[in-house]
Amino acid sequence: MLLSAIVRGRWRRIARAEDGAAAVEMAVSITALLIAIIGMMKMCVAIYSYHYTSEAAREGARYAIVRGYTASSTQTACVAYETGCMTSADNVSAYVKALGYPALTPANMTVSVSWAGFPTGVT
Repeated sequence: MLLSAIVRGRWRRIARAEDGAAAVEMAVSITALLIAIIGMMKMCVAIYSYHYTSEAAREGARYAIVRGYTASSTQTACVAYETGCMTSADNVSAYVKALGYPALTPANMTVSVSWAGFPTGVT
């Protein structure tokens, strides 16, 4: 009887002890902190990629606006990137892919080029 009381008392003391509480709290805290930090890093990469994608689209639009979309009969052998050269969808696509932004891989890029037509009766 005395032995069982001693064993019971020892188990109660062990159950109330806080020896491993700091380790458990640290594990939970570090897990939450690392999830937050990694999430912030992923968001930064997404914003970084978005910035360079929109900048490439802006540069492609500017290139197409400056050069127009049809080549005259004298400019059939027009070289892409040449000043005063009218452009085509292929030239704009090649220009955007050649920009060389660090976040964009030209092999993974899809460049869609389209020009808005004028309404009828407007020159």
